Amino acid sequence: MSLEALDEQLKQTEITARKNYLIRQLRILGLELAPDGRMLEDLSLYTLEWMHVEEKNKAAKAYGETEQLLRSKYIGGIDDETL
Repeated sequence: MSLEALDEQLKQTEITARKNYLIRQLRILGLELAPDGRMLEDLSLYTLEWMHVEEKNKAAKAYGETEQLLRSKYIGGIDDETL
């Protein structure tokens, strides 16, 4: 086996491992399908990466909004500098 073939095989293994990781993470976030209806396993690494980033951003935004709501409800408008 040539070094080029070995390198390509290793690259494909790394791509497959990353895709599997992203699919698991997206499922944890509650996604089973892509926005266009395709199964996650049918998507490219690029598409999975973008979906993961978008979903993490949505989760972070929702967390921030929830935290802000809880602060206003339970702390009564006290800001971070006062704490």
